Amino acid sequence: YLTEGITAPNLALIDHLQAPSRAAAALAEHPWNVVILQQGPTTIGLCRDSLVLWTKLFDSLIVKAGARTALMMTWPPRERWTALEETRLSYAAAAAAVHGIFLPVGEALGLVRDAARPALLAADGFHPSALGSFLAALTIYERLSGRDLRRLDRGRLASSARLVRSARRRVRAISTSPPSSRRTSSGPRIR
Repeated sequence: YLTEGITAPNLALIDHLQAPSRAAAALAEHPWNVVILQQGPTTIGLCRDSLVLWTKLFDSLIVKAGARTALMMTWPPRERWTALEETRLSYAAAAAAVHGIFLPVGEALGLVRDAARPALLAADGFHPSALGSFLAALTIYERLSGRDLRRLDRGRLASSARLVRSARRRVRAISTSPPSSRRTSSGPRIR
């Protein structure tokens, strides 16, 4: 699988449709199967309407590249956790507007957080911890692969955990390297 992440702090989807982001150009560089869109927690009113509009603008480029659009639901910071449902509604609406794939990562974090109170968020109360990142990866894997994680054997799940840890190490290495040395890489094959 060919994977590429185009990220920058505090950018909304609309910012990726304009310079200096290279997201639009990257869509034309390779054939893609799925393009996952994500921005910060987006709740009601103009924010929700903007997310839907920007998703539609991206979707036209994504479809032209031969791919499907997926929306990864984010989550609000710890102090605004009550906005989780509004965030879910916004991302679900954006995915539905383009007949895309809804990736309910924030919802999964909310369900586990409410049930067991594990440390899913890092010390800043917003970014995911290693455990939160693993849950996010499992949620995305389940939705994109169509496989029920409850049916994976423990060996496969342990293998998935190693895969996620390896990916996180690569992401950390890429995010600390100078931009000129960053390259698109082949990702792992999922069997």
